[in-house]
Amino acid sequence: MRSGRETVPVAPIVALVALAFCVVAPSSDARAGTSACAGADPAIVSARMAGATPDGELTRNAVAVTVTNLGNADQGKRVLQSVDTYQNGTKVGAKGIPPLAAGQSYTFTYSFERSAAAGTGTTKLRFQLTPQQATTGASDCNIANDRYVFSV
Repeated sequence: MRSGRETVPVAPIVALVALAFCVVAPSSDARAGTSACAGADPAIVSARMAGATPDGELTRNAVAVTVTNLGNADQGKRVLQSVDTYQNGTKVGAKGIPPLAAGQSYTFTYSFERSAAAGTGTTKLRFQLTPQQATTGASDCNIANDRYVFSV
């Protein structure tokens, strides 16, 4: 005589659980801080307020901008590149960036003044990584991450 309990084969359940992990696990390109290409990949990875100092009717603002080589190769020693800065669509400056080794970061500060009465988010800054000479894909294999927009 059989009891009221039935046995369930374990193999299909294990296979189903394994399949679920394969579908949910992110690929290496989906992780933050990885490059979508092989080679050097300098990218503007962040821009953040580094300070704001009241000065009468003005506020002196400082924004820290970080460029990181997300790629798996160093940039060539002779690479010339800069980050151009645009404020509300107008180019207002450029900062030279040294060639970066794989995984290396470089941070600089962009400073500007604006009215103390200016509302939050009314100044749009765009930082654009720009090569200064004709270079091959070896110096930047992914231009999709060469731009960063930040509002103050």
